[in-house]
Formats: sequence, C-alpha cells, structure tokens
Amino acid sequence: MSANNKCSIQEPMFCSMNDLDLMFNQQKNQFPVEALINAEESAPENTKWSFDKNTLIIYNNKYWKGFFPTDQNFMAIRYFGGFWKRFYKETGVIKGITHPYETPTVFAPNLPELQSDNKTLGEVIHLKYTSPEYSLFYDLLKIIDKDTVLGKAFLGVFPFSIQILTFSMSRKYRVDFMTEEDHQTIYEKHSSSPSEDQVMGKWSGKLVSDGSLTPVEQTFVYTKDNVGKLQMEYTFGELLRGISQVVLTPDEMKMYDYTNWHDEVKIVNDNFMIGKWCSPWTNIPLKFGPSFLSTETSPEGNRFCLRFTLHRE
Repeated sequence: MSANNKCSIQEPMFCSMNDLDLMFNQQKNQFPVEALINAEESAPENTKWSFDKNTLIIYNNKYWKGFFPTDQNFMAIRYFGGFWKRFYKETGVIKGITHPYETPTVFAPNLPELQSDNKTLGEVIHLKYTSPEYSLFYDLLKIIDKDTVLGKAFLGVFPFSIQILTFSMSRKYRVDFMTEEDHQTIYEKHSSSPSEDQVMGKWSGKLVSDGSLTPVEQTFVYTKDNVGKLQMEYTFGELLRGISQVVLTPDEMKMYDYTNWHDEVKIVNDNFMIGKWCSPWTNIPLKFGPSFLSTETSPEGNRFCLRFTLHRE
C-alpha cells in the first residue's frame, strides 16, 4: 500500500503536501491550547511513553513528534532533519520548545496563543518564537484530536509572510516512524532473543532515523545450510550481498560476515524484529554521526551503530 493510500486525519504522517494543506484548511481546531501540554518529567513512565507490541504502536508524550509531507523536498528534509515540539506550563503560562533533531544545540522557545479571528483558516493556535534569531518565523497549528496536530510554518510577520512548510505532529505513531530513542527502549525492554523457528523466512528492513520514514533498504533471508546450520543471506540497498553466520545467545541473535561490523537482533513479535549493525568497540571518543548512525557507550568503550527494523514478508 502506498503512503498516499494510508493518508488520513488519524495518520497524517502518510499524507502529501496537498493533502495536508487541504486537511488544515478544512479541519477545525478541536481543543484549547492546554491540550498541547506534554507529560512532566516527574510523571509516571507509562504516561510519558508506552509501546504495544501487538499493534506496534508507540505512544510518546515526552513531546510531539513532527512529520514532513511524504513528497517534501528531500534536500529540505535533510537540512531540517525532522523535529519535535514540547509544551509545558511555567508560572501559569504555557510555553513551547522546538528542536530539530539534526541540530543538537537548537531549542527554539515559543509561546502558543489561540487566535479565533483568522478570516481564512478559522480558529488557529499561533506559535510565536520569542528568541531574536527566530523572531521572523511563526507557526499556525490546529489540534485535530488529542494526539494529532496539523501545522504550517511561515517566514515573515503576519500578514506579510510566506508559507515555507506544511507538517503534522503526533503523540502516537507506528514503529516505522520510531526515533533512535524509541528503538533503544524497545530493544532493551520490549524484545527478546529469537529462536531458529521464529526467524526462518524472509524479512524486509528499514533504517531508523529520527527525522523521516525510510524506504526498504535491506532484505534478510534466514535458511539452513546443507548441514542444517542457521544462516542469513542479505542484500543491502540492492548493492551489497552476502551470507552471515548466525549465533543465537540468551540475550540476542548475532550475525557475522566478512566485515568487522556485526548485527545484533531481537524479536518483538512473530512478524517484527529490531536490530543494530555495529562497529567494534573502541576506546577512541566517537562524535555524533549523521542520521541513521548513532553512537553507543558502555564499559567496553564506544561504537557506531546503524539501527534498523525488520518486518516479515
């Protein structure tokens, strides 16, 4: 099924730019500004983040995860790198922060205010950026339901401004849109080492990125060799092909090929697995890498990992 076929009010992350524009213009804002407020740091963990391994739905109320249209210009996505917005109340005032994933030092403060006199769009939430370096930007938001927000970003001062982005935000999304933090939590707390019977067959893989949904990048096929030993044949990006040795441990499934990197995989349910392709541990400090490439630190040292998900075909 194509992304456009999945496009809906409940899942606007599958929608094109035109679809989002049409939804934003037609839908009414359903809630007051207070509905934007996210869970406090001191709140119980299950009110901040939860995961249903049967439906593969993530509920993340630490912030609102932002989504670009499916046909957003690729260079723009790479530049902005995805984003989140968090809202909280301080001394009785609702405040917000916008954070692009790819620029770890940027946390743009803003103030959301309800506007009921917009002649074109009806009632909207005006998100005003309060730092001087972002003062020529503003957003207009509509809360469609308790977990879905539609938005438009503008450059300039109203009404002398131009629209630069259409986007959506959600507190609930499928595993295909997970963040690197979601991936790590599911890997550590909601998955286990698989058995031979559970992994047999063909699996399609997607890379995990904070910023955007990735296409299918790899295929794993688990079979047994002529002596009955489990092996995995892989293709990556239609360019790399090979066979990996499979080792099942109590903690995870590990796979080794001719490179000095290796895979670590766990199973979530019968049709979904989660994994990492990691470099050897080193004592050399490793700086943050680009999207898809995260760093891990442990008593063994530091390493790079490429995170991915696997769906059974």
